Amino acid sequence: MCGKIVLNENGKIEMHNSNNLLSGEYDKVFVSELSKQFLKRLDVKKMELFFTGGFVEDSYASAILCGTISSFVQTLYSFLSQRYENVKMFEDVLPTFHETNLELTFDVVVCISFFQMVLGVIKANRLKNRLLEIRNEG
Repeated sequence: MCGKIVLNENGKIEMHNSNNLLSGEYDKVFVSELSKQFLKRLDVKKMELFFTGGFVEDSYASAILCGTISSFVQTLYSFLSQRYENVKMFEDVLPTFHETNLELTFDVVVCISFFQMVLGVIKANRLKNRLLEIRNEG
């Protein structure tokens, strides 16, 4: 499941997926439960953030913007470090005062074991079968 998030011409956020598992001929209950199971079993190992941004004529706004980004990243890191063990973070926030730009690169390394994936598929399939039984009885 990989994709790209873009703003369309109307200013709305769109997701362009090369593999969209949530639409098509798949059982939506199974795919939804499988997604939940995989997200529960993910382990975040490393997070990297590179931000360069600022405004030419407004150094105050540039500094506030960079401080806000840094604060948000530190808050996210605090949450992840409480939830996962041994999370490493690298943050590089640089204000620019000589040009107007906003550039953000965000990279997260996650791992999941093959065994955990198999368990997730089995559990999602059991829930799907249970839901189908409930629907057929009612």
